[in-house]
Amino acid sequence: MNKVGPFLKHVAPYQLQYNINVLKNYFPLIRDRHNVKSALDVGCGPGDLTSAVFQFVEQDINEMIGIDISPVMVDWANKAYGGDRIYFSKVDVQTIPKNFENRFDCIFSFWTLHWIADQRTLYYNISKMLKQRRSFLVSYIPSL
Repeated sequence: MNKVGPFLKHVAPYQLQYNINVLKNYFPLIRDRHNVKSALDVGCGPGDLTSAVFQFVEQDINEMIGIDISPVMVDWANKAYGGDRIYFSKVDVQTIPKNFENRFDCIFSFWTLHWIADQRTLYYNISKMLKQRRSFLVSYIPSL
């Protein structure tokens, strides 16, 4: 998806409402188990959800990074929500940068992972990016 306007108008409001409910129910469990200092949003799109998650952890987080394969979405997200502790980068989760390895206390992704064909590499890379014994929160459409 490279068209920010239609996405924000037709998709984002419904996804955001659902995802906020998921976050209210499950993110406190992650926060109670771990001191979340760094978080990653895989498939951040225009950054609206990444920004909403940031509100759950902003008092004690050092960095929140949103990644997406679409440069259009990443540019939009940086302009709309980027700052000192939250920023967005064009990254393909199939080939993660070395500086992302063993870096994050929490990785989350909403409505994205089903678009990635190589699920084995996807989950392997997610495990490489998480610090040991940290959390991964995901919501997606499973495929058979």
